[in-house]
Amino acid sequence: MEIERKWLVKDWPKGLEAVRTLRMRQGYIALRPTVRIRREALTGGPTRHVLCFKGEGTLSREEIETDIAPDLFDRLEHLIGKPLIVKESRGYAL
Repeated sequence: MEIERKWLVKDWPKGLEAVRTLRMRQGYIALRPTVRIRREALTGGPTRHVLCFKGEGTLSREEIETDIAPDLFDRLEHLIGKPLIVKESRGYAL
């Protein structure tokens, strides 16, 4: 189950060191139902290639993720035929 919360920020906190940085590239294969691919690269850690299926809903909905091989990710990215969305998520110690 996913509970969606999104914030668009103008800048990262000043004077705080990020304890986790995750860089993502994602694209959508279908919108109804939502089917997405995502490459998640954790700085200093592993890289995942994920195929995700999302259920009905907006704030809360069922989400199924499964890891896929990098070559399958590349083939699906080519199938989409558009640039993937680039995102970055950072975590900070409170």
